[in-house]
Amino acid sequence: LRPNYMRTEISGGAYGYLYSNISGAITRNGLSVLAAGSVRRSDGYIENTDFNNSNLFTRITYTSSSAGLFDMQAGYQRRDFGSNGFYSLSFPDQFEHTETALASVKWNRSFGRFTLNANASYRKNNDRYELYRGGKGAPEGWTPNYHTTDNAGASISAAFRWAAGETSAGADYRYHHIYSNVLGDLLTHPIRVPGADAFYTHEKGRNIFNGWLSHRVRLGGTSLAGSANLAGSPYGTFPSWSLSVTQQITKGWSADANATRSMRLPTFTDLYYTNATHIGNPDLKPEHAMTYRVGTRYHAGRFQAALSGYYRHGRDIIDYVQTETPEGMKWKSTQLTELDTYGIEMQASYRGRRILRHITVSYGWMSSSKAAADHITKYALDYMKHKAAVQCGIDIGKGFAAEVTASWYCRNNTPDTAYAPYWLLDARLSWSRGVFSVYAEATNLLDTKYYDFVGLIQPPRWITAGVVLTI
Repeated sequence: LRPNYMRTEISGGAYGYLYSNISGAITRNGLSVLAAGSVRRSDGYIENTDFNNSNLFTRITYTSSSAGLFDMQAGYQRRDFGSNGFYSLSFPDQFEHTETALASVKWNRSFGRFTLNANASYRKNNDRYELYRGGKGAPEGWTPNYHTTDNAGASISAAFRWAAGETSAGADYRYHHIYSNVLGDLLTHPIRVPGADAFYTHEKGRNIFNGWLSHRVRLGGTSLAGSANLAGSPYGTFPSWSLSVTQQITKGWSADANATRSMRLPTFTDLYYTNATHIGNPDLKPEHAMTYRVGTRYHAGRFQAALSGYYRHGRDIIDYVQTETPEGMKWKSTQLTELDTYGIEMQASYRGRRILRHITVSYGWMSSSKAAADHITKYALDYMKHKAAVQCGIDIGKGFAAEVTASWYCRNNTPDTAYAPYWLLDARLSWSRGVFSVYAEATNLLDTKYYDFVGLIQPPRWITAGVVLTI
């Protein structure tokens, strides 16, 4: 959108859907202020899938030749939603309420060949999860799960451009903390949950440090880049790195390759979450992975295409596996010995000038294999193996335009016919003139019956329409 504008949108449709948004920006003498707010709600496409969301966001940037660039952002989000049986089909009355507030500030300043960067951020999230919505049908003594998390971070870095390329170095610090009545270590003195007749009985915090050094250089038609990182956490120190090369073959045609060593810390949920269907594991360690990717890109005029392949070798991958307990089968957080993932991604697109505005064809394939016991896993081996899509934009004329997307999905490891491959067709018809735009859109236009990986049926045909005013 433009540096100075005002935009409002309202739409509604099936299943009690309603959405409204207002946003605007103003720019004067290096200062730019953007603000936006929206609400979105629905009665749900099946029982207990209703939701009510609201968002507020603002961004302020200021650019000065002497002081540099300042970028400040702040936001707030509130969500109430029925999650039916998303976490477990045995409990179809689950409900969740979340509130999130976040803020960040960034600074950038160049001094000749030097560039300095600094930023700080903070995010607070409150969550109330109800296995029994409103307590209906709950056993005696049941209480919702309450969590409040604080995530703070800061970083500083410097870059230097010289004859051999660009070298940069930096460091960052992150702090993660949670109060909960189910996650973390037991508190000596419980803390009352604000606005609720409940107490936080557990907490956990951790400090994470990172330091890195990177360099990139261009030698004729070849670009090289490399980085090294050292992370410190309660789990010890872990070195990681990345290397990449891009080769310009001919005009419009290039090839690239990269390798990356990475690490992921277990979340507080992975470590501690235990309920009627899940068992936590406080002894989890970080998971590690090596990822290799090669690809090629080509563009000529209005046509462009890309093809890439990747291989990821993961160790100590965190996942939930089915475990038999005295109470029955439960999902337990554990670590697979190894997990190898292979994939291919392809995309080709063409931008037209008249009736055909654009057409894009894409395809992705992924396959994973594990070297571990014969577990039934919840996430690692239940994934979308094939996905193909065709997206087409048409300029009908006299302000009318249409967008149509056809997608085909095939899930892995699903002998159940409920997970058979399926097609989805989405369409949008719009009319624009001056500052006004009117549209109607439909998702799952063919009313295909399909399921999420946990077995929860997904939305049928859903039609909405709206009006947009932009000044």
